[in-house]
Amino acid sequence: MGSIITFSNRSSNYSGVLVFDVWNYGTIPEVFVEGVKDGIFQIDAPIGALITEFLKFVVGIFEPDSNFASFVCEKFGVPESSFKGVSFEFNEVKLTVTKENANADELFKYWKAEIKKLRRRN
Repeated sequence: MGSIITFSNRSSNYSGVLVFDVWNYGTIPEVFVEGVKDGIFQIDAPIGALITEFLKFVVGIFEPDSNFASFVCEKFGVPESSFKGVSFEFNEVKLTVTKENANADELFKYWKAEIKKLRRRN
């Protein structure tokens, strides 16, 4: 299922960060987009999001029926053809997701392994 978003009027409350309402993932009501570099958009999960649910949303960005790339590229003034993926940090683990690695189960395994490494260091 593709991730469907709309621009939120709450964006004016966040300096430099655009807020998009998420319409088809009930546990992920919104996503914050901080900017873009080299076609990779920096996003943030809402407070209280579960990694498994957020990963479903992120993977849905790359589905054919998603409007994420077109909406976000339009709002940031970049061509949609420049969209390559998204990057985000969740519990101190940074993930970059592109069409090539957009698999929620594999991304979760990677995230979980990185969390274990962090716990060993602390």
